[in-house]
Amino acid sequence: MATVRLFANLREAAGAGRIDLPGDTVGDVLDAAIARFGGDFAAGLTVANVWVNGDAADRETSVGPGDEIALIPPVSGGAAAAASPHDATPGLLGLILLATFLIANVINLQALTFAAVGGALAWLWDLGDTMRERSFDVPVIPALAAVTAAGNASYRWGVAGLAGALGLGLILVLAWPLFEARYRNLEAMAAAGLMTLTASVGAGAMVLIRVESAATVTAFLLIMLFGAIAAWTVRRFLPDLAGVDPNLAASVGVLVGALVAATVADTLTTTVTVVAGAVAVAGWFGGKVIGSMLRSGDVAHTTREPGLLTAIDGVVLASAGFWAGLLLLG
Repeated sequence: MATVRLFANLREAAGAGRIDLPGDTVGDVLDAAIARFGGDFAAGLTVANVWVNGDAADRETSVGPGDEIALIPPVSGGAAAAASPHDATPGLLGLILLATFLIANVINLQALTFAAVGGALAWLWDLGDTMRERSFDVPVIPALAAVTAAGNASYRWGVAGLAGALGLGLILVLAWPLFEARYRNLEAMAAAGLMTLTASVGAGAMVLIRVESAATVTAFLLIMLFGAIAAWTVRRFLPDLAGVDPNLAASVGVLVGALVAATVADTLTTTVTVVAGAVAVAGWFGGKVIGSMLRSGDVAHTTREPGLLTAIDGVVLASAGFWAGLLLLG
């Protein structure tokens, strides 16, 4: 039985600052804590530093009666602070971005292109900050350049422009270690490539959807709003409802939103909207998986990940899914 001291969002998730838990190793104790306090605690634990009696420790470190394990999230105000289950900042920022997209969509294609690129750039910057919080540094500049190129090339040359921008982005990622030696490792390059492709495809797809019509973008954003509200409702008010998690709720919300959106987009039939919405669900899941892997190093299915723009993790690839659905049905 070891004593565990909790700080910041971990203390909030557990409802106590000091607890006694069984286990012969740090890993055993942490597993007991996760089993006791649930998913929000587990999410905060992914970015916490672990100390035993004042010394840095890992899961294999042995512990016994009288040992003290300290779980200390990063204190720079970034990822760990934003991962608090009661922090409304990610949701608020997501709504602000949604409103920005809606306003830009009403103005014209150029404004929507600017908003799509700006949103993707903000998402990349948030990912970079979050990964640095857990001491995983990746080159963000190539991804930022690729997203800028993808949005503008999609606006100017359509699908061919997006394809060219993706190729350019990957070249930048692979060439960047020539200028900065600290990125000469497979993990950093793989993460940078994944960020580049995800954000570039997401921004480019949003622009290509707007090329179809302003009503089509409105339909997509309405679908995403329904999904986000459903996920938030389950996470906030029904966390213990058997068989229902935020991802399942988001899926149902997206499909309901597709039915509603079919009445808004006069250029889309109900069948096309629902099918495109179903493909967007797959994109939503893909974006959530990618976002959680990059933010915490693991896949989180039902918990809030560290970061300030986690609300749009799913939206980034959902736009690509919606666009792909439109292409499938012509």
